[in-house]
Amino acid sequence: YNSTLTTALGTKLPLAGGTMTGDVLYNDNIKAKFGAGSDLQIYHDGSHSYVKDAGTGNLKIQGENVAIENTSGDLALYYVNTGVNLYHNNSAKLATTSTGIQVTGNITNASGNLTLDVAGELIIDADSSSIVRLKDAGTEIGIFYGTSSDFYIKSQVADKDLIFQGNDNGSTITALTLDMSDAGTAIFNHDIKLNDAGRLFLGTNND
Repeated sequence: YNSTLTTALGTKLPLAGGTMTGDVLYNDNIKAKFGAGSDLQIYHDGSHSYVKDAGTGNLKIQGENVAIENTSGDLALYYVNTGVNLYHNNSAKLATTSTGIQVTGNITNASGNLTLDVAGELIIDADSSSIVRLKDAGTEIGIFYGTSSDFYIKSQVADKDLIFQGNDNGSTITALTLDMSDAGTAIFNHDIKLNDAGRLFLGTNND
């Protein structure tokens, strides 16, 4: 009896702790609880798996390299000491950098407005011929572009005008229209004024 009991007790884990040599299995809704008040709970309810912080303080996941993956090993989120990367279909799309964030791909907004609110200047830096394209439902309507010497504003839709508007005492007025269907004829809504010694030149050779 003593021999049998000693053998049986040797397979038990002491209350003071020890090394498990096999899996610990929990049925559905059976929780592994940690903390004096069962603050941290890990369990599966038959449909979903939970890591639940039910106590005070933060739920902290710490590591020099932290990866969140799907069951196939594809990355969803990856942290290293140089930044955090978010992935779509195992392809990096958003990364934090020492100066802000870096986006790989497009930024889209399914509904509502997209507001950029900055405390300083809003800088748009485009390397592809310094072109900024404006679109309406996918149709390109205009572009801004330039070089180190010249700056251009271009209407992209055939025969559509360039229109300059402003606020005159609370009313919207069209100050200038450039008629693109007529080689850019300028149509002014009101006067053209020149300061003293200002000249209006007419003719190809300022005749």
